[in-house]
Amino acid sequence: MFAHPSVPTLIGPSAWAVSTRQNLPVRASDFRPTLIVGPASSGRAFLARLLHLQSERAHAPFVPVSCDRLRGALFATQVFGCAADRSVGRPGSLGAIRSAHGGTILFRNVERLEPAAQWELFGYLLNQDVLPCGGAQRFDTDVRVIASCSTDIFARLRSGTFDLDLYQALSATRLETVALQQRAADIVPLAEHFLQARCATMQIERALEPSAEAWLTAQSWPGNIGQLRSLMESLATPHGSASIDHETLRLSARSGR
Repeated sequence: MFAHPSVPTLIGPSAWAVSTRQNLPVRASDFRPTLIVGPASSGRAFLARLLHLQSERAHAPFVPVSCDRLRGALFATQVFGCAADRSVGRPGSLGAIRSAHGGTILFRNVERLEPAAQWELFGYLLNQDVLPCGGAQRFDTDVRVIASCSTDIFARLRSGTFDLDLYQALSATRLETVALQQRAADIVPLAEHFLQARCATMQIERALEPSAEAWLTAQSWPGNIGQLRSLMESLATPHGSASIDHETLRLSARSGR
């Protein structure tokens, strides 16, 4: 019988994984703004979702926002929404914050926000209310704010391109992720998880041979968890051997499949 994975959990026996897993329930119940800092594809968004799912807000929406895509006026319209304008036939929109009411909003790659957007986000954190673009009425909100960023944020703070007040407001509590190479004990358990999750979807069976596990552990994984996940999912195909050895992994990684 094949089954999809149940409630997500932080996988692995590494010191980082064990410590983070133990601290998550306490962190999840602390609704102050939280900043998650770490390398790209190191599980920042996943950690944010775990904070949401292990909190009392788990029944409410979890709304991710990609800050690197919100240029110019897009930040205000997408995050704060727009008031309806019947004179031009424009319908209103809630925006990400009001859509997350009662739940959690995640600002991904927050370090890439433009200065004007940084100021607008800081204003929201101070007041906890929203004025839709083109509107006259402000709306109170009940939203937990989580932001994620790379370690580039520290260089941006030093250069003055990221506002210190906003950084301090977002990091009332802070979590860190690490590069996959720094949690080497988690590589094989994560690989097995990604492989079996995709196999369950495909209704096929695949297993890693010991030589494959050794090969996985020996790699540097510059693309972190995202790179590992892509490789393992590429192996869950209807064709091919049910047993995966190190040569199969090496060839798949080399071809970029």
